[in-house]
Parts: sequence; C-alpha cells; structure tokens
Amino acid sequence: DCEVLYTEGLWVPLCNVDGTYILPGIPRLFRAMIEGNQDSFIVGPDRYFAHLFTQSLEGDLALPLTKVAGANPGVQIGSYPGTAAGLDYHVKITVDGREKEMVEKAIQGVQESIAISRFTVSWES
Repeated sequence: DCEVLYTEGLWVPLCNVDGTYILPGIPRLFRAMIEGNQDSFIVGPDRYFAHLFTQSLEGDLALPLTKVAGANPGVQIGSYPGTAAGLDYHVKITVDGREKEMVEKAIQGVQESIAISRFTVSWES
C-alpha cells in the first residue's frame, strides 16, 4: 500500500509505502515535510544524531564514508551538499543510529577519515 502525504507550500509529496517513508534528500524540504506531517509518523525507540560539516567536496567523501559505514553496520551515514548562499561548509554529513556507542564510534571514524570543520551531536529521544 502507498499513502501520499502533501505538505502545504511544497511541490514534492511525501510517500509512505508499507510503513517506510520516502523523503527528499534536500535538508530544507526534508525538515519541512517532517514538521508538516509529524502526526503521521510512528514514534519508535531513541535515536542519536550527529551533524558534521566539512569543506571537502561531496565526490571526495564517497570512499571514506563507504568505509566508515561498512565498519559501523548499525549506523546510517548521509552526506548533503550545502546549496544555500553564505554557508560555512560544502557538505553536511549526518550520522545516526539507535545505540549511542555505535554512533560515537562512527563519528570517530568520520573524523579520522575526513577533515571536519565543526560538528554537533544531538542525543534525542
């Protein structure tokens, strides 16, 4: 089954296919869809998030991030090029997972593999 959810003011729909939500990779659209459709999401166990920022270009990150992801199977890693004017980074790297220790280990792996200009960690429930 597929449920299509629309977010006011956005041109792209949010899809729920058998409990799996399909969202855009552009952070601005992603955030707007999450905020606009919060009541549709099922609340699950805690998740731990980190955002790391780098001056490296996204194409240079594929191999190191693939290696870090392979060494940390319980963690999800994403990379998102900055598209807005005036940003102090080229790419934002996200690391998230359900176990804090695994996320911390993956953060360390990213920091050892890539020049990071700054990072923030959010331990959220």
